Amino acid sequence: MVSSSRQKPLVDFFIVGAMKSGTSSLRDLLRQHDGVDIYRGEIHYFDKETLFEQGDDWYHDHFEMDKSGVLHGDKSPSYSLDKDAPARIHAYNPEARLIWIFRNPVKRAVSNFHHAKKRNQEAMSLESSLAQAEELAAKNSPAAYLFRSQYERHLAAFAEHFSAERQYIMIFEELLADPAAETRKLLNWLGLPNDVELELPHSNEGRSVIKRKFPVAPDTVAQLEELLQPTVDAIETRLGRPIPSWS
Repeated sequence: MVSSSRQKPLVDFFIVGAMKSGTSSLRDLLRQHDGVDIYRGEIHYFDKETLFEQGDDWYHDHFEMDKSGVLHGDKSPSYSLDKDAPARIHAYNPEARLIWIFRNPVKRAVSNFHHAKKRNQEAMSLESSLAQAEELAAKNSPAAYLFRSQYERHLAAFAEHFSAERQYIMIFEELLADPAAETRKLLNWLGLPNDVELELPHSNEGRSVIKRKFPVAPDTVAQLEELLQPTVDAIETRLGRPIPSWS
């Protein structure tokens, strides 16, 4: 559990990533807890310049800031991808707690591709994206499917401002396998009562019709596996244990 001596009410924790890794399901799970006030959508306060310029009072209007005895939370996985967000969050609340939920990076990249196609069937192909990976990453392009699965790069950006103690890593597949146990561990880290029953919803599930219309070739999956093996190694090293569901 991370202690805090702060008196001024601020947003306490942020679900910062990764997109297409169960962040919406995790948010909706935490919304069931009486000790949590978490906004139902994504605010994008710290990664959208026009919104950040609105100021903290505008931001706080999204929460019940006058409600005592609760933790206020913000789920915006786009924060993990924006170069300015880590410093902005730290300046806003240097005692903030960050929650990461990571999915098998290959499956996340494929899911990201299908999500893009669901939104726009003219979205860049996975193969074209891999051919331009670093260029797309530098621009934080929505088509940077590989970069968005390179979790170690996102962690490194936040490590410049937040210690490892203030960052909690969950594995999506482990949450699915044992929601009760994984939820208890997270609630304990947040300092919340963990003797409650919370249901893990399945939010933002992909559409099978899109997956059938835009299948991913085995050779492309194999290329992703090779490119993302360093990510698997980095997260296993960070956790100090293997992640069997990613093997």
